[in-house]
Amino acid sequence: MASILSKIQRTLEKEGVTGVLHRAAKRVYRRDEMIFLKRPLEDGVAVPFLPHSPVTTRFIEEDRLPLLEPHMPPENMELYRDRLRQGMKLLVVLTPAEDTVLGWVWSTDKTFYDAYDHATYHTLPSHVQHFDGQVVPQKRGRGFAFVGFPLMWHHWHRRGFRQSVCVISTKNRPSLRTHQRLGYTEIGRMTMHWCLGHRWITTDTEFVSSGDKTRRG
Repeated sequence: MASILSKIQRTLEKEGVTGVLHRAAKRVYRRDEMIFLKRPLEDGVAVPFLPHSPVTTRFIEEDRLPLLEPHMPPENMELYRDRLRQGMKLLVVLTPAEDTVLGWVWSTDKTFYDAYDHATYHTLPSHVQHFDGQVVPQKRGRGFAFVGFPLMWHHWHRRGFRQSVCVISTKNRPSLRTHQRLGYTEIGRMTMHWCLGHRWITTDTEFVSSGDKTRRG
């Protein structure tokens, strides 16, 4: 209790009563708007520009996951292992010596449940979804995303898939700009809601629904 009162006091001093009320309201209810984007896989691998330094790209397996450890919370490692065991693909961009990770992106042709969003992402026939991608903070803005994505597209296109779909927060403007430059266009939106410990989504697309729809029975 003393800790809570101390935080309230600090907020009052810095932001006044309005700040306290605003923070309290966010604890009761908040939301995040997301944009679904799609790109055809048939039109080659042309990209706006290539990185300024040489890189290597690889789909990696569980034995190489330790390469990512410096760039993520420890609890994510088991999540990543579970994804690989489910058959999801992890594409990693590396330095030429393959000892330093520059970025990565996940992709899958399977419908999957995301526990954090409490939502099921539906992967339709001939579609793949990519998600949870990032360039490590100190390497951003150098074009590494533009060399990673074409390999992902090529991998899935060779296996008969024709569309790549992703979802990005409207707050993540750098990622939205990158995807637009890569040829992705908006196809729908969803809003993620949090209220008093409950989570749900509203959407105008067929690519996602609330709760775990992957369970049977």
